[in-house]
Amino acid sequence: MELPSGQCGNPRSCEDESDPEPEPDPDAQAEAYVARVLTPPKPGMTPRRSSLQSMFSASLGMPERKDASKVPAVSLPGLLSLPPELLLEICAYLDARVVLHVLPCVCQALHNLVRDRVTWRLRAQRRVRSPYPVVEEENFDWPAACIELEQHLARWAEDGQRTEYFCLADGHFASIDAVLLLQGGTLCLSGSRDRNVNLWDLRHLGKEPSRVLVKALGTQGNSTHKGWVWSLAAQDHRVCSGSWDSTVKLWDMAADGQQFGEIKCEGARAGGLGG
Repeated sequence: MELPSGQCGNPRSCEDESDPEPEPDPDAQAEAYVARVLTPPKPGMTPRRSSLQSMFSASLGMPERKDASKVPAVSLPGLLSLPPELLLEICAYLDARVVLHVLPCVCQALHNLVRDRVTWRLRAQRRVRSPYPVVEEENFDWPAACIELEQHLARWAEDGQRTEYFCLADGHFASIDAVLLLQGGTLCLSGSRDRNVNLWDLRHLGKEPSRVLVKALGTQGNSTHKGWVWSLAAQDHRVCSGSWDSTVKLWDMAADGQQFGEIKCEGARAGGLGG
C-alpha cells in the first residue's frame, strides 16, 4: 500500500531523518548579548529591557522601570547576578584605574557599584590590613588614594626587585627614612637621620655625578631639621617634611626650595616614644 506523498509509515524513521536542532552555544549567546547592550539604539526607538537585564537590576537592588518587558525572567547565569561582595572580590584582581574608568561605562549597575565610596574604602583597607588613612578628611578621595596606594605596593613588590637604585658617595651620612619623587621622577627628595632633606636631580645620574645632589633644604644650623626626618609629602609644587623635632616644615619647590611655613607640634611626653 502506497502512502501519500509527505507521509511516513514509521514515525521513528522520520524523526531520525530530520536535522537535529543545534545546541545553543553559551559563548555565542554572551557575545550577542554584549554586542546588543553596547550597540547604541536607533533614533526614535526605545531600547527594550531584556529579562536578563531585569534580573541584574533585581540582584543589585535597582528598581524596575514601569515600561519593562513583561517577558518572564529566564534563569540564566550572569556576572551581574552575583552578590555585590563577589563582584568586589572580582574587581580586586583588576587595576584600580580600570575599575574606576572602564567598568562604569559597561552598564548602570557597575556604574553605581564603582561610584560608591564604600567600594573604594573596603578596597584600600583590604590592601593595608589596617585603618586607612589615619586621619580621614570629610571629602577624602578614596579612588585616587587606592590608585596611589596600589602603585606604591606594586613598586615594592617582590622585595623591591622591580625598583631601580643608585648609590652616591656624598649626600647623607646616616640612614634614609623617607624618599619622595617629584616632577615625574626627574627630581627626588630624601629625608635622613642626619636631619637633612636633600634634593636630587636624577637626570644627571650616570652622566655628571657631581651635579646629582642639588642642595639640602633649609639653612638652620647646617641642617633642615633639628631631629631625624621621618616623612615627606607633596602637593603640586609644595612639599612638607616631618621630623622628630616635632615640626612640619613647608617648602616651595617653585621658589628654589625656599621655606614658606612651619607647623609646630607638641613633643612626646614622659612614657612615650620620644625624649
